[in-house]
Amino acid sequence: MVKYNENNYLAADLIADFFEEKEIHTVFGIIGAANSYIFNSIARKGYTKIIYMHHE
Repeated sequence: MVKYNENNYLAADLIADFFEEKEIHTVFGIIGAANSYIFNSIARKGYTKIIYMHHE
């Protein structure tokens, strides 16, 4: 597990920053192991609302 502090900046954080820069307020997605870091970064940033979709 990654421990977050001011020295850790992940590619997922760049995506969350991009959403804020482009004023994207809502995203939709199905969370999984491969993209969980992206959802975590978006949630930690707190700017973009995540609508979690469910599969089957």
